[in-house]
Amino acid sequence: MNRRTQILHEVPFQSLLTPALEEDLKGLGEAVTAILVPDVDRDTFEARVISELKDPKFRLFYGMAKGPWRAPLFRQMGSSMWGYHNQHGCRRMVESFENQRGWQYEWVVFARAEMFWTQRHPPVEVLDPAYVHIPMGQDNNNYNFNPLKGVNDRHAVVPKRWFDAYFNRYQSILDGSAWSYLARVAQEGYMINTEQYLLLHLEAHKVQIRRFPPVSFLSHCTEGPQCQHLYKGTNLGKQRWTPTAKYFTEMLEARRTTVDDFHKVRRLESGWIWMPVWPHVAWIWGIVKKDDRNASLQDMDPKELLGSDVVCGLSKHGAISSLRWIFFKRCECHAS
Repeated sequence: MNRRTQILHEVPFQSLLTPALEEDLKGLGEAVTAILVPDVDRDTFEARVISELKDPKFRLFYGMAKGPWRAPLFRQMGSSMWGYHNQHGCRRMVESFENQRGWQYEWVVFARAEMFWTQRHPPVEVLDPAYVHIPMGQDNNNYNFNPLKGVNDRHAVVPKRWFDAYFNRYQSILDGSAWSYLARVAQEGYMINTEQYLLLHLEAHKVQIRRFPPVSFLSHCTEGPQCQHLYKGTNLGKQRWTPTAKYFTEMLEARRTTVDDFHKVRRLESGWIWMPVWPHVAWIWGIVKKDDRNASLQDMDPKELLGSDVVCGLSKHGAISSLRWIFFKRCECHAS
């Protein structure tokens, strides 16, 4: 991360924000700020959202666009609104810091607090600032059998040009502008999840998306400072979970990036490096259907194209496959 990359972390309980914790946070990066998140229950939070709506009739509109994207409104099980609200707080924090310092961040990296990182974060130097970069997988398309696609909402690397668009979902709900794309959801009778809501929002703001292989997954965490939303947004009470993967498929996707099962090694510790990919290509893990393998770049869904990848063989034209890794477990570079 460069000095103008903001790393966002949430501290949900004010009593835990101590000088000692602030010193520990500094070890996470050059620019780290803790955010105090109100410790409220489902009913209190729902009342807060309703009170902040610019027009009370918006609540009636959102009542027609069903699904967990709006939880805990309308007694919906879940905690989606907490995420939107906390990102809204992140946005305000970044803008305040920029105004104080008189300069702007080049990138803002968002990741959920309960992510387990199998490798270091991809360096921003390999990411194209024309796009929001999102890990592959966990798009959760076609929720409840509707035809809408989604996009991974756990983690995003956001260049400043798309900062407002990515981080203003909560504000869009409050001022009613979200209805411009939720009206179709209501009209068609779809139920949508948070991933579909994020993609609808980004598409409405014409945000350009590229992907990178995942290097983290959600942990199945116990209730505590790093994992409180499930307990505030559901009826789980004091149920204790073990800190393993919350979604098995997400863990497998991260493992594909980091581990070579044939050689029993972690790629990024064995000579593989992050590189930008040009032209942008489809992810190797089965994204392209058999009938689409000869499709041109223009014919493919842009949000499913890789903008960067972990590579081992390099030529002057970019990444190449190499038998040297398969037989000798070595990477190679052809300068000419």
